[in-house]
Amino acid sequence: MKFALLLIFLLLLDDGLPKTLNVGLLCAYNNTEIAQYVGWRQIAGAVGVAWDKIKQDGILPGYDTLNLTWVMGECVESTDAGAVIAWAQSGADVVLGPACSA
Repeated sequence: MKFALLLIFLLLLDDGLPKTLNVGLLCAYNNTEIAQYVGWRQIAGAVGVAWDKIKQDGILPGYDTLNLTWVMGECVESTDAGAVIAWAQSGADVVLGPACSA
């Protein structure tokens, strides 16, 4: 439901000018408990595949570029929180992650 509301909101903001979708990605790299399932090596490629599908299906028609910024949070709460705050302050459109819970 939240995704649908976000998508509707983004579509309403479409003014016809090309836009960049700013995405923040929190993931693990060396955390052996979760990296094998949801670590950088397992999920980084999915972002590109998802972007290709978004473009192909015209899901976000006003967006022509993906700007991906990632942080290897390793499930450290302070690192993850700091990254989310920084992305919020810089105007990120979407934050994916973290892949773990505190």
